Amino acid sequence: MTAYVNYRKAYTAASATADYNAKLDPYVADPLLAQVKQDLVIKWQQGLVTTGAPVSNPEATDIDVSKRPFIVKIEDCFDISNWRTVHKDTGKSAAIPSQATKYILLAEAVLSDDGQWRIRQSQPHRERPC
Repeated sequence: MTAYVNYRKAYTAASATADYNAKLDPYVADPLLAQVKQDLVIKWQQGLVTTGAPVSNPEATDIDVSKRPFIVKIEDCFDISNWRTVHKDTGKSAAIPSQATKYILLAEAVLSDDGQWRIRQSQPHRERPC
């Protein structure tokens, strides 16, 4: 859970400045690492940043240590009501109209070869409110 919380904090900070060079690899593994880096590049290219912060309530829902890599599945009631994407120059909202702001997010943490837990998947399920 610490890896997940640290990933959320690091990504929120990077998203606030569209810092695609942010050091996320201590908390994130591929394929998610490539996805979040791409998201940050797109934000930077489009002049977008985020303000505020999401509210996250993660819980471990399944733990598999029967084989390597060890995996922990996480379910998060993720609330982005106060975490907004805006145009950096104007501060005007870039939000998608009618997008859900409180929904289930499913993630997966893996124990890497270096002994660190990292998040390798994170999928929003905006059709599943919480």
